Amino acid sequence: MMKAWIKNEQGFSIVEMVVVIAIMGILGSTLMGLTSTSSQLYRNSNEEMQASEEARISLEWITAECRRNDRSRGIEFHESGGVQALKFNRTGGLQPLWIYYDSTESDLYYTEWNSIAGGNGNVPTAFTTGDYITNVAFNNVLHNDIGGIDYVSAFDLTITYTTGNGNSETLTTYIEIRSDHE
Repeated sequence: MMKAWIKNEQGFSIVEMVVVIAIMGILGSTLMGLTSTSSQLYRNSNEEMQASEEARISLEWITAECRRNDRSRGIEFHESGGVQALKFNRTGGLQPLWIYYDSTESDLYYTEWNSIAGGNGNVPTAFTTGDYITNVAFNNVLHNDIGGIDYVSAFDLTITYTTGNGNSETLTTYIEIRSDHE
């Protein structure tokens, strides 16, 4: 009986083998395409999340610094050579804190000194690394010119960033500085 089974076994023809290989190739390339597409979607969504998070954290950080210095004559606005800067006049003998955006390097900086340039080896520190943020602007700044110094009473903080898919997004918040206390 075993010999009869072996004798009747003929195997697969070359046409059947070619058809099976072609079907496996089609299925394999389809799976590779799906894997590649889903991987690209994951990378794009991850970059979008990182870009949004960097912009949001920057916005919250600047807002928090404004709240810490929320007093009359606490914040000055400076603009020179296309660079906008906020100078926080801190109390308790601390050096002023400067926050500004350098569009040539796409970095948001802060430094503690009497001017943006710093001094005595004080080098500005990059708060962001320029990966996603493309602009930081202090718009609609309301000023109080007191003794020739331009103090800020309110402004719109706008942060523009590029998402993973190359689109540009904007976060904006309105910040008002209280003047009812010193």
